[in-house]
Amino acid sequence: MARANAESVGVRGHAIGGLAKSVARPAYQRLLEAEPFLRRIVPALIITFLLVIGIGAVVQVHSHRQAVIDNAKDDLSLLALATAEGLSQRLGGNLARISQALQESLPPRATLGGRRIYVTDPQGRILASAPQGLPPAATLADVLDPSQPLTVFAERAGVLEIPFGEDSALATVRNLNPPLGQIIYMQPMARALATWSESTTLTVTLFTTTGAVLLILGFSFHWQASRAREADHIYDTVRVRIDTALNRGRCGMWDWDMARGRMYWSDTMFEILGLDRRDELLSFGDIAKLVHPDDVNLYELAQDLADRPGASVDRVFRMRTARGDFVWLRMRAEVVQQGGEDGPHLIGIAMDVTEAQRMAERTVTADTRLRDAIESISEAFVLWDSQNRLVLCNSKFQSL
Repeated sequence: MARANAESVGVRGHAIGGLAKSVARPAYQRLLEAEPFLRRIVPALIITFLLVIGIGAVVQVHSHRQAVIDNAKDDLSLLALATAEGLSQRLGGNLARISQALQESLPPRATLGGRRIYVTDPQGRILASAPQGLPPAATLADVLDPSQPLTVFAERAGVLEIPFGEDSALATVRNLNPPLGQIIYMQPMARALATWSESTTLTVTLFTTTGAVLLILGFSFHWQASRAREADHIYDTVRVRIDTALNRGRCGMWDWDMARGRMYWSDTMFEILGLDRRDELLSFGDIAKLVHPDDVNLYELAQDLADRPGASVDRVFRMRTARGDFVWLRMRAEVVQQGGEDGPHLIGIAMDVTEAQRMAERTVTADTRLRDAIESISEAFVLWDSQNRLVLCNSKFQSL
């Protein structure tokens, strides 16, 4: 059963490929040959592309997040250093104007991005803060956990990520000259990653849109390929029925591209001549060497029909079989010129009339022998039908 199915698939591929080559342009022929490969490779390429894009997007988002955090840490470190130096210069030991000195010492955009600044005395009491409107905090312990390394190592600890409510924050501490204690810069992690969140949203949106478009294209390709396979199946069913009818009638279909000198034969045409089926189209020379030279000249026939769209052909000629003998064929065809084609096609049916031709030859031979026998009779001979009409006579009767 499997072997029969395999043979059926092979025959279907041959028939579809051969007929497609007879009517298709070269570019479409190459596409037809590549179609089975494309059916397998396109879904794999789409999935691979989505995986690569997805992995690239994840790597980019992660690296961008780390870069944003590093930039935020650098900004906090520089802002804390600049504010500490400016505060020491402007305060002059007068704690009464600590709030004003802090505002004057802040670099531009120091409070953007949710940054908070606290200034404490040596005992950890908060003397001033920025920006205005921050939640009240009396001591450093209200802002930072006393066990944090920042409160002990200050600038040597650098910028660290610390707990901040239900989230986390970046913080750095700088020691100040007496009578001040320390300056603390803090930035909530959510505010530090605000630009990253926006770019991540855009990246995810682009990836989702790209993936959706590719999936739609892949589904469309699969749907179209399924339709093509269904069309191939329908074509195969029709072809089998046509081949059955042609085989029962001892007929073969011809499709002769006269402009290119190529010809398509149905499977039954090969069977009539006892030839092996060929996947490629037959050339003009392949056909010409099979035709009996005394019956028809295909080159002259093509020249005569090339400029006569709609012209019909009804010829009887002999073709050589695989065994070396000849069969008589009667070809009835018409010249067809369709839009988009380079030249006319001669399309028709070639019928095996060998038995009829032999019967006609035997009839002629028998009739000749009968006439010779009647002529050899020594007496006059005549044959009348039932209505007294002369049917046959010899020369002796005619001389009476």
